[in-house]
Amino acid sequence: YDGTYEGWLTAVFEIYEYKLNDIVFAKKEASATLLFSNNHLVTTDIAKAKRVLAGLKSRLSSEGLEGIYKAFLSEVSQIEEIMFRFVQYVFSSSKNVEQDFGNSIVLDLKKATRLTRKEAHRMEAFVRFKLTKDQLYYAIIEPDCDVLPLIENHFKKRYADQRWLIYDAKRKYGIYYDLENVAVVELQFNFKLN
Repeated sequence: YDGTYEGWLTAVFEIYEYKLNDIVFAKKEASATLLFSNNHLVTTDIAKAKRVLAGLKSRLSSEGLEGIYKAFLSEVSQIEEIMFRFVQYVFSSSKNVEQDFGNSIVLDLKKATRLTRKEAHRMEAFVRFKLTKDQLYYAIIEPDCDVLPLIENHFKKRYADQRWLIYDAKRKYGIYYDLENVAVVELQFNFKLN
């Protein structure tokens, strides 16, 4: 799949649609470990992604639904498989499973969610801006998790009166605020971080 959250949700839909078994998720291209496996290429389909989200929304609290997204952003090893097993558990159970910490999948998902939440909080607290000659405040960061989508609103509210750019050097994209809107930017820099 294309590595996006919507792409992962589309993959979940297609796993059920095509009754696929023994799933291993691979971003963007087939993994070498899957050399002798059947591959299924997933093209992101927003309608399919929304159907999966609607199904999850009917079975989870808003915090539980948000937890899946935060787990995705954690980028921990095999997170897509952990998330998928959690989704399978959610869809197979008649009750809310969010607090079933006796289930290792629920616990693993919660750990990934907590890791992302902690990293987002750390970035909100410790990002320091520098000022360019053209009055743009910028910060270059390398967080452990992909937290830019989570910290965007914090910085938009806190620094509403100045233009700023926060660039994630590890993931090669950033968020730019122009005094009105926040936009995602993909830039290729060769910065050395101190």
